[in-house]
Amino acid sequence: MDITSIRCITLVVAILSITSCLAEQVKICPTNQHQLDWSGGGAYPKILSHNDKVYLISDVSGIWNAGYAEAEWQQTNSGLANLSVSNIVFSTSQPLIGYATTKSGISKTIDGGETWQDLNNLPDNVNFKRWETFNNIAIDESIPTEFIFGDRKGNIYRYESEHAQLLITTPSEEVISSLIVSDKGTIVAGTSTSRYIFRQLDDQWQLTKQHPSTTLDLTVAGLNDQQSLFATSNNQVLISVDDGVHWESLNLEAHISDTSVAHRLAVKSNSLGEFSLIVAWYEDWKSGILVSHDSGKTWQNSLKEIDYSNTNPTRSWNHNDISKIMSVNFDYKDENILYFTTYWGIWRSIDAGETWTENFKTGASNTVGSGIAITENGDVVTASMDVGLIRYPTNGQPTSLLPIATDQYFDNDMAGHFWNVIVQSKKIIATSSAWQSEANQIVISEDSGVTWQRVSQGLPSYYSTDWPIWSKGYARALIADKNDPNKFYLGIDGHGLYISTNGGYEWQRSLTKPPSKRIYNALDQDKLNNILYWGTASNGVYSTNNDGETWVHTGLKKKYIYDLVVSQDGAVYAGSANSEQDGHGAAVFKKQNPESEWELVKDFNVVGAVDAMVVDPLNPERIVVSLTNWIHKNEGELHISNDAGINWQKINADVGIGIADLVFSTCSQQLFVAGYSQGISQIDISDYSAIQDLNVNINNFYKLQDSWAWSYYEDEQARSVWKSDAAISWKVTVENTKDIAINFESINKPGERKLPDNYPGFIIEVIVNGESKAQLTVPASDTEWQQSSILIPIDTTGEKIIQLKWLNNISSPATDTNWGLRKISMSQ
Repeated sequence: MDITSIRCITLVVAILSITSCLAEQVKICPTNQHQLDWSGGGAYPKILSHNDKVYLISDVSGIWNAGYAEAEWQQTNSGLANLSVSNIVFSTSQPLIGYATTKSGISKTIDGGETWQDLNNLPDNVNFKRWETFNNIAIDESIPTEFIFGDRKGNIYRYESEHAQLLITTPSEEVISSLIVSDKGTIVAGTSTSRYIFRQLDDQWQLTKQHPSTTLDLTVAGLNDQQSLFATSNNQVLISVDDGVHWESLNLEAHISDTSVAHRLAVKSNSLGEFSLIVAWYEDWKSGILVSHDSGKTWQNSLKEIDYSNTNPTRSWNHNDISKIMSVNFDYKDENILYFTTYWGIWRSIDAGETWTENFKTGASNTVGSGIAITENGDVVTASMDVGLIRYPTNGQPTSLLPIATDQYFDNDMAGHFWNVIVQSKKIIATSSAWQSEANQIVISEDSGVTWQRVSQGLPSYYSTDWPIWSKGYARALIADKNDPNKFYLGIDGHGLYISTNGGYEWQRSLTKPPSKRIYNALDQDKLNNILYWGTASNGVYSTNNDGETWVHTGLKKKYIYDLVVSQDGAVYAGSANSEQDGHGAAVFKKQNPESEWELVKDFNVVGAVDAMVVDPLNPERIVVSLTNWIHKNEGELHISNDAGINWQKINADVGIGIADLVFSTCSQQLFVAGYSQGISQIDISDYSAIQDLNVNINNFYKLQDSWAWSYYEDEQARSVWKSDAAISWKVTVENTKDIAINFESINKPGERKLPDNYPGFIIEVIVNGESKAQLTVPASDTEWQQSSILIPIDTTGEKIIQLKWLNNISSPATDTNWGLRKISMSQ
């Protein structure tokens, strides 16, 4: 019972007003909004102004766009298979056609970026990476459905008639960072060491010139009906007015050092009859911008006046330096509006580069989250890769808790990846892996984040590289003992279990190591029985009831478990992933109590993993899980069960590639999630209330179609023997026009004549009042009962006839299909 509940009981006993009690309850169930939009963690490889919109891409979050009058970026990832984007280009002749390069290939839009579709027939294993392949597509404006592109192996292709044709390969087979095609058909390609000129001679592409200089960006621009080619070259900017035969320096080297590299370039003709140019340079991680409005005759340092955003907690400490610039660009119609992006920042100038403002639009959240917690008063605290710990108060701006920033950047012993965070009143404890550290560490604050202490006593002095989940073993799994607030358990991938009994300040490894030390987040405690469960990404789940003196393998042998939670009543839920030995992808297994066996309660039938799970602290039967595949595919999902895993609903929310961690609000009507790619968000789950059982007597069939085919057998409720088109149906009454969920378990009992190995499963059709509504392929295991669920769209209330019809039958002298059903239920 929490403090507020005690206050309410006291007020009632004192016969005070009910209104007073309700007022107290409001304090722990705040309805105020949190300002969750901020950037950092992922990078912004490019910003582009085009066709009355501004486009922004991310290497973890996909694509945003915003109109000139809009204050917020809008995510536009529909159809985009991969969210790690390195380049975006649009046609000028047909402005709705554009292309985006990603880690898995090239996607195309024909509606201005609102929807995307992967291109087919690309070279095998072609992929693109931020920074390396920044500007590597040149659209054929006479036929915008065709384009030339360079890849990371030095190959140059022409994509036409929905096929990629190899034109030529650079001699050194380097990554092609930039590529342009002149109006005369000359191809210029830039790499980290050279600039190559290719021309088509006698129907063959040939290398006609190689310039040995670092050429990371190229562009073309026209003035007075003449096209000019521009290139960055070491610490210079070059121009060619004769189609790349000769190149002339624009005197940039006088403004940057010999050791700096000019790497980003934008050019636009202006109203003065000259070229305006933006050039970005870098040296190590320091970067800057030079602007010219007279074709490169004079240059100005464009970052003298910088307005750092005070809404971005990762920027509040910075006063002078700009980190490595990722892209520069002009507004497509206003020569006085300029843009640039850094790894973590978005900037705009509206006065031709005299002054710059960061975060000129909001909503492009680019955070790679890892952990999330909620305080007693409803504040949200998050842990993220790269950007540390952030507090999001109600009705206030987010603030950076750690690392503590200074004018000299920040403490290298703190800056880096933060994995997990626990909040206990004013105490905050988190796990981290600093960029400069040689091992994991714990950080602790006793004053809500004002001061911090680094802790390493008793922890390993090195990262394990002995078959960890990532390249080295991180300390992601951290929980507080549910019976002793001063006791903490820490799971370090590759090292094992560590225990602190004095609030996290000293640690000691458990007496014996768990049989598998490969752990992600799957660590939790059964409060009732004082059992610690250890889920491994190799061999199921182990448990200990004596702090690791002895271990018991509880089951799920050879299954990969990435998260695990224990409800208040002792039920254990484990989220699994694909493994070489396991046919299940993302699935949920349940162990009702210490004595019971694990059972599969939900197989989502997708490749990937259930790797974030949470049980509602106010309702032990309410659980939410996240599905992800970790490879930037835009396929993440959230699912909720209100009946301890029997029935599941998909939560309608865009979660990118998936969720790293999630927590219920203090009143359990909101879900706060830390995305692997799309920052921190708040999801209203009040519409996903407990599922209403339709109270259908499933054994009282309304109708048996071919009664010989359907029969009772052993513990089954129905069995279909051999025949296709057999069906069973029930009468149900639907209220409030909600969709119906039909849930059941099935098995094939063929006797000695088993199904072929490649059999996809039984196919059933669901028919409502004579109208086909859905089909489902049901797993056809010969050995295990398989759980299935199908959601049926219902558009009116009232009495319905729900029919399950079996469509297929491969019975033969060699094969039987005797399909058994049990645990049939209907709900809405």
